[in-house]
Amino acid sequence: MGYAVGSQGLGDACAGSKSLINGSSYEIAPIRSALDRGWAVAISDYEGLGTPGMHTYVVNRSLGHAVLDSVRAAVRASGTALDTHAPVLLWGYSEGGGAAAAASLQP
Repeated sequence: MGYAVGSQGLGDACAGSKSLINGSSYEIAPIRSALDRGWAVAISDYEGLGTPGMHTYVVNRSLGHAVLDSVRAAVRASGTALDTHAPVLLWGYSEGGGAAAAASLQP
């Protein structure tokens, strides 16, 4: 599953990975639900959020690519048993909803 996180702010400290690591994310429940089903979950902070550069807040094309790139990276990571031909679910809330929708429109 490509999970697209919602808006938590524009500063680097607001990256989804930061709130997931410290347990303060409001998105832990749906992610845990997917993991409990045995699904692999790939999550992106999006371009420029938590990394150098400007965050591409609600720039759907960029957000969609980030979501798909996280899924591609997860599938290609060594040591996983992920099938490159398995179906991919895209799931998101708030800004992540737009990101997931944009990802579904990418070729």
